[in-house]
Amino acid sequence: MRYCWLVLVLWLGAPAPAYAVTWPLPDCSEAELAGVSPAPAASDTSSMKALPFVMLPRPVTAAFVVGLDAAYRPLLRCVIRQRSDWGLIADASVAAAGLVLSAPPVANRTAGEGRYLLRVSTNFGFTWVAAPPPYPIMPDCQSLPRDGGSAHAPISVPVAPKPVTRVQPVYPPPALAEEMEGEVQIWLDIFSDGSASPICIYGGTPPGWFEKAALEAVEQWRFQPRTGMGRYGVTVKFKMED
Repeated sequence: MRYCWLVLVLWLGAPAPAYAVTWPLPDCSEAELAGVSPAPAASDTSSMKALPFVMLPRPVTAAFVVGLDAAYRPLLRCVIRQRSDWGLIADASVAAAGLVLSAPPVANRTAGEGRYLLRVSTNFGFTWVAAPPPYPIMPDCQSLPRDGGSAHAPISVPVAPKPVTRVQPVYPPPALAEEMEGEVQIWLDIFSDGSASPICIYGGTPPGWFEKAALEAVEQWRFQPRTGMGRYGVTVKFKMED
């Protein structure tokens, strides 16, 4: 049996303010998508009133790669074409351009203002901005002082010995949904009983997607007791299965 869905799009209420958008936006390339970080949380979503009222069996979602200006407003760079936008990309781009975002928990330094993945959605009168995945409270390794001084930590540490128990990380659902791959570098202290404690994050590529999952896995690793004590670096990789 075939079903036909009625698509209802209505513009209700006073018109929302317009925000400057260079249109049409180019399509995002694979290279641009490979290096994006999740956009930070939105602190002002009043511009979402620019989205029309839509009634569909599933949300209407539009996705963009953006930079951030000094006031944390999105600078739209390109659009990710997908069936779920239902042709409302132009309205969604105006709504996205008018958002105010929070300071990103981890900076993406690509091309100065960075590259962030921003999704806006609407359905049945509800509008929302995709929330970023949680980011762990863990210092950047380069901010740690060296022993006996205030200078920053060295840029590298020895590679950790092979763990006798290696818990695999859980692939973060937001990264899985975006088909993102990456890796995280962590420094950890290994103790005489073979237990380990993460100390800091040295890097994540692309930043913001995998750090929490990597830390949760590394905290459960165990090494050979009474060998290899000290501070080491480990790299946790995330790759999609073929």
